[in-house]
Amino acid sequence: MLNGIVRKLVAFIAAPVLLLLVSSVALAEYYPNSGSLYYDGFYYASSDIVWSDGWPWYSEYNGYEHDFAIRPNYLSSCTSWTTLPNGYDDCPTAGAEGGEFWAFAFGSYYGRDIVANQWYFGVWNFSNDGPDPSTPFFLSGQEVWHQFCPWDSPWCMNGIQSAGLLSGQLNWGQSYWNSW
Repeated sequence: MLNGIVRKLVAFIAAPVLLLLVSSVALAEYYPNSGSLYYDGFYYASSDIVWSDGWPWYSEYNGYEHDFAIRPNYLSSCTSWTTLPNGYDDCPTAGAEGGEFWAFAFGSYYGRDIVANQWYFGVWNFSNDGPDPSTPFFLSGQEVWHQFCPWDSPWCMNGIQSAGLLSGQLNWGQSYWNSW
C-alpha cells in the first residue's frame, strides 16, 4: 500500500518536472532570436546576433550559417569573418548553385558551442560591384550539417532548415540598418 502511494507521489512530482524539461528543449532555436544588419551602402555589411536559448537543435553535430542573399549583379564576391565559435567564411560557395540570388555567408561548424545570451558578430567585405544600382536582400539563419564530407570545410556543409530574419532593399550609396 505504502509502495503504491510513493510511486504515485513520485509520478505526481516528476511529471511536471519532465514536462518543463521537454518544453525548454522544444523552445531552443537554431537561428538567433535577436540581431541586426548594417550595410554601409558600398562594400561592407555586418550583423550582430544572439540566441536566448542554447542546444539542442536537430543534432549536436550541426552548425549554423548566417546567409545574406543578394543579386550577383549588385555585389558578386566577398570574404567574411565571424566571432562565432568554430567560425568559417562561406563566401566562396556563393553562387555555386546559380540562381537569381547568391547567399554570402559566415558560419559556425558546431552550433553546440554557441552560448545563449552571448552576442556574436560577423562581417562581409565585398569586392566586386555589378551594374545594378539596387537589390532586394534576404537575411536568414540556417542550421547546416556536414553532408558532403566529414571534415570542416564550407564545401562540406548543407542546409537542414532555414528561417528568414530580415528582408528589404539595398541601394548603392545608401546605408541601411535594421534589427529583428
